[in-house]
Amino acid sequence: MNTAASRPVRFSRAQALLAACCAAALLVPLGGCGVRLAAPPTTIPTLSPQAQLRDELSRREAAISKGALALIAPASTATPAPSSAVGASDTELTRLASRSQDRLTALGGVWTPWPQGAPPGADAGPAPRPLPADQSALLAELELAVKAAQVATAQEADPALTQLYASLYVSYSLDADALATALQQPRAAQGPEGVSAPAAPSAAAPGSESTTTPVVLSATATDALFQLQWYTENAAMRADEDEQQRLLAAAADTRTQLTDSLRGGGPGPRTLSFPFDSSSSDQQWVQQAAVTATDALLADLVASPAGSPARQALLARLLHTARTARDFGISPTELLPLSPL
Repeated sequence: MNTAASRPVRFSRAQALLAACCAAALLVPLGGCGVRLAAPPTTIPTLSPQAQLRDELSRREAAISKGALALIAPASTATPAPSSAVGASDTELTRLASRSQDRLTALGGVWTPWPQGAPPGADAGPAPRPLPADQSALLAELELAVKAAQVATAQEADPALTQLYASLYVSYSLDADALATALQQPRAAQGPEGVSAPAAPSAAAPGSESTTTPVVLSATATDALFQLQWYTENAAMRADEDEQQRLLAAAADTRTQLTDSLRGGGPGPRTLSFPFDSSSSDQQWVQQAAVTATDALLADLVASPAGSPARQALLARLLHTARTARDFGISPTELLPLSPL
């Protein structure tokens, strides 16, 4: 006889308690023995202020990109626009939408709180921004993006994000310049330390973006700006009258920036002449110098203290130099390339 089979089974206290709890759970779903099945969350996570800012920029960027494409006339209904038509062409809108998509990618895309769909009764999260109804509304979205990027650049302490926001600020501003020119509308003022661009970028007076805050440049930025001055002055000597005036005005403005830095205690240029030969055109030398100066100013801006007047002043200088580069034929996509974080 197998006595083990007839022996009463004894449970430990823990086993008995678990069995009782499981039995209760079968009778009362989601209740008993303190065991509760986790209910799906119905509220979206709270974003940090930094993440909220990026989310705001991303949602505005998505509206700009989709809005620009939505304003392009369908091929089946498109009619050639008269030469006197006001506004950006379909080609210009397509390029704007492409640059906008690049910016959105650099920002990391639009945050989706429920990738698989919101649970019943859950907070669906921020609604998409409405698409601009016309090109004037698209310009207004760009102006708001300019302001948001300006504030973000001024306040950000993280170097990588500071560089991204400053690059976005320049990109938004150049797109707003172009669209305002096409619409024959003035740009909106961006605040006491910001930039108020004219309807036509070429109409901007040299140094009009400067502020009362002294901009003390690094040795690298000083050399880069002096190189830009040197190449524009040399190119002016061989240019026709109209082009000569434009080059001399750019050189004078660059000289003003250098003088401003010297008066504030900044270093002088370490190199007084630069390579020059016929392998490249005057315009190519000036373009290369303008891009180098823009990159150097961006580095100075990133190194400046967050929230300081110097950073705001450097941001204005950065945009002004980027506009100079654009006016000499550098496309917006070649200036301050955007790298996803």
